[in-house]
Amino acid sequence: MSSKKQAELVRIALQMAAEAGLRVWSITTDGTAVNISTFRELGCDFTTSFDSMVTKFNHPTENYYVYVILDPCHMLKLARNALGSLKSLVDEDDNLIQWNFFQSLDKMQESEGFTLGNRLSKQHIQFQKHKMNVRLAAQTPSVMLLVCLLCYKNNPYIHESN
Repeated sequence: MSSKKQAELVRIALQMAAEAGLRVWSITTDGTAVNISTFRELGCDFTTSFDSMVTKFNHPTENYYVYVILDPCHMLKLARNALGSLKSLVDEDDNLIQWNFFQSLDKMQESEGFTLGNRLSKQHIQFQKHKMNVRLAAQTPSVMLLVCLLCYKNNPYIHESN
């Protein structure tokens, strides 16, 4: 379905809900391209800059905003899948985020027989078999795991012994 047609259906649904006495405060959706385009048609702007994002649009028949929420669980899976597939991403400060750090940390923990206080496992690294598992997607970039990755990346002793 095209984003224009989907946006029209959203408008009709919101109008029908209002006629029935219902007030729709928000719409939660996954981050597919057609959904992003649909909400762009309605007045939202999901740009790469947080400050310029517009995540609400005017209700078609009532005098209030309807907020759009991109499902956090789905967005975590998309981010993890993108990093795992593309092998590297660049953050807003031009820092390189590399998938091989996750792989190297997993390999080092496996060879040493212990974990550094994180839950990184083969399931996280071989995520293709578990693409829909939200728990694994959420644990992959956890704060503790990122601290371990930074320690691993910046420790010359570890790199000399491997």
